[in-house]
Amino acid sequence: MPCAEHKLTICTPYFNLPAVLVRNIIQLLRDGKKVEIIVGDKTANDFYIPEDEPFKIIGALPYLYEINLRRFLSRLQYYVNTDQLVVRLWKDDDNTYHLKGMWVDDKWMLLTGNNLNPPRLASGSGKRHSDPRS
Repeated sequence: MPCAEHKLTICTPYFNLPAVLVRNIIQLLRDGKKVEIIVGDKTANDFYIPEDEPFKIIGALPYLYEINLRRFLSRLQYYVNTDQLVVRLWKDDDNTYHLKGMWVDDKWMLLTGNNLNPPRLASGSGKRHSDPRS
């Protein structure tokens, strides 16, 4: 991912990025590269519990992820203002969002069922694809 020459796009259902990934994103932004993150809206989270249903402690997770996202954006507001960092919230009716993966320069793609953390990424699971036309 630090090898991105122009743009990194990340898809994740939960905004709980590991510190190393956040550091890499910040470095890419400092280097003048673009970063786009597509994350599920809290209501598209598998753990979201609608207000009309009984509370369960697991239902707090989407709100914690939202707090993480707000802090991240607050810290990097300059890059948001300059359109160098774009964050998109995915929401489609009552459907959930569970896509995990990344694109590097629209050339390399990784789709995985694992979370985007170093041990999982190093495990080799997931589908990596390179488009030689890019």
